Amino acid sequence: MKRQAETAARLRLGKAGTALGRAHEFSSEEIELLIAAAERGEFIIIGADQIGNWIRAGQSDFVNFDDRETAARYFDAFNALMKSGLAHREAEDYYVLTGRGFKVARELRAEHGGDLHNQNTG
Repeated sequence: MKRQAETAARLRLGKAGTALGRAHEFSSEEIELLIAAAERGEFIIIGADQIGNWIRAGQSDFVNFDDRETAARYFDAFNALMKSGLAHREAEDYYVLTGRGFKVARELRAEHGGDLHNQNTG
């Protein structure tokens, strides 16, 4: 089911990408982060000494405690969102969507009907 949602998302990305002023192909991780943050626009970097760092967007934690690769993929996606100007840093571990970021996130959320990510499962 998740794979079907990701495929469908990739097929409809042109519409959301227009908010960037150019075609932008989002990764499935970028889409999940944007949809999770669409309501309040918040990203928080969370960490624990034994586990490492991960991203919380909305109510979802993008981590798999048994596999650090999951958190790494979402950090890559988060950094891509920052580079594209869809999010910016407000405090040390606190980031928010920009106006364009909200627009893209809410377009994606409307297309997909909510959260694509299962909390704490990566």
